[in-house]
Amino acid sequence: MTRHRSDTVKGAQEIINGALEAINPPVAVELGYGVRPYWDKLVKAKAGRSWNDQDLLMLVELSRNLFRTERLSFQMLTEDEIIETGQGLKANPKSGLLDQLVKRARLIMIYLQVHPEATQGKARDQVSQNLAHGKVARQYEDDDYLLARPKLDG
Repeated sequence: MTRHRSDTVKGAQEIINGALEAINPPVAVELGYGVRPYWDKLVKAKAGRSWNDQDLLMLVELSRNLFRTERLSFQMLTEDEIIETGQGLKANPKSGLLDQLVKRARLIMIYLQVHPEATQGKARDQVSQNLAHGKVARQYEDDDYLLARPKLDG
């Protein structure tokens, strides 16, 4: 399908339609238990019209990878980096696996263009956004929740 420029009416319609449509994994692919929350967050990282079939297959792998990373990271909270075995002290093999999963996730994020620079812009351009966020957050630090907070749709 040919995409129209985003600064045209047809392009804007494509973007709106893409934002309103749910994007599901390819038909022949089963995400697996616990992976759907990762899929749902990641698929929203870029415009719906930007995803193609190959990207969606890679997004399945990234979603699964992040699920495994979280599960393994949680296990490591109660384990040491160095473990005692019958042959002495050794590095916990889970630590190496966790490192590989994180590296793999970063590579897939770059490939899919869902890393922070692609989704939020260059770090130097985020300074004013982060300053504004900090200012608002500080205003509500001592909030007693007696009054409703302003909520803006956006």
